[in-house]
Amino acid sequence: MQQFRAGKALPKAKAKKAYDSHDDAIISRYLGVDDAKQWVSCHRELIDLLLNSGHTIDIDDSDEDNNRVSVGKLGLTLSGKGESLREALVHATVSFVTFMQDTGQAKLDQPQRARSAMPFHTALSWMIEGRSVRRQLWGKEQTLKLTQGFLPKNSDIVYGRVLGVPAEYYQQGVEGEELQAFQDPQFIMVFDDRESEWKPSTTSVLASDWELV
Repeated sequence: MQQFRAGKALPKAKAKKAYDSHDDAIISRYLGVDDAKQWVSCHRELIDLLLNSGHTIDIDDSDEDNNRVSVGKLGLTLSGKGESLREALVHATVSFVTFMQDTGQAKLDQPQRARSAMPFHTALSWMIEGRSVRRQLWGKEQTLKLTQGFLPKNSDIVYGRVLGVPAEYYQQGVEGEELQAFQDPQFIMVFDDRESEWKPSTTSVLASDWELV
């Protein structure tokens, strides 16, 4: 697995493949690009636009016949496959954008869908965005949110790596905050303006009745 940086190019496909212009339109709208683009050909620009807007791009070219690229942001990562890494990048980007749209997170003109009766991983993606969620069987006054952890500026813990947790889950300490203790991210249950730490049960994780508040 290799992580990409801005300005890098992906290898060409061995053979050209029919390309879906609808995928181009989805990506262009998400990135705010007005000009018509064929993103397989403009992949270098696509990489730069994604990275400059806070996305991550990881490639896996270990299988010559089954290239895979993953696109992620805020702890959510989706993958795509293709005959070339360029095609896989486009497929991964479309998968990511479509998921964001379907869960109401992308600022697109199309109707927002799937904001209720969703699995826990979707609820988690909402909470990563700073939103609150609840299960349908809970009362309206009962909601759940995710708070960031804290890493002191001079912490011995390698930021976002040793912990195995994406950096977005942590606030990085600054000068003058060295004495503030390390803190893990926490799920916080809010009930009638009272807050308490919430630890998910197996039932809650497997439930498919999560909704966006």
